[in-house]
Amino acid sequence: MDELADVWSRMIASTLESAKAQGRTDIVEYLKLKHANDELRVAGVKWLFDSFRELAAQRLFPEIKIENSSPHHFDYENARMVGAALRFTSGVRKLEVEAGWTRTPKDGFMRNQALAVARLNHFGLPAKSAVLILRRLENNSPLWFIGNAGSESEIVTVGTIQRNFEIFLDHK
Repeated sequence: MDELADVWSRMIASTLESAKAQGRTDIVEYLKLKHANDELRVAGVKWLFDSFRELAAQRLFPEIKIENSSPHHFDYENARMVGAALRFTSGVRKLEVEAGWTRTPKDGFMRNQALAVARLNHFGLPAKSAVLILRRLENNSPLWFIGNAGSESEIVTVGTIQRNFEIFLDHK
């Protein structure tokens, strides 16, 4: 966990204890929900990034360079996402995976029941780029969808990630 996330976690825990002591059940419930959502967000982004890293590790040729960037900011639907970016480079080919969510009120708000947003940016091939939306399922597990987070959207699987990695490596 990066330093900013650690500080934020401690501040939330302190606020939660203070709200409990003051009998502010509304604030306690909100902070518990926020904490649960943040855990799902972190798990979802970790799965996405780890899946891409595992594919890169399996490739011996061509050589793939990997760069991490955190904190990372990007705009999505009039909101500012705060998270991380993972960049893969092979020669002139580049794939950027950025994922995050709004953290403060000034960042805006998440639409369509999204917990987090990710973008797969294929540089030089904008038609191949995609937006992914992380949603909570009825069983409380997180799941990535391609597009605007509707239940009719395609679910992101390891196959989806494999296809994007093949686009990056130019293996149509």
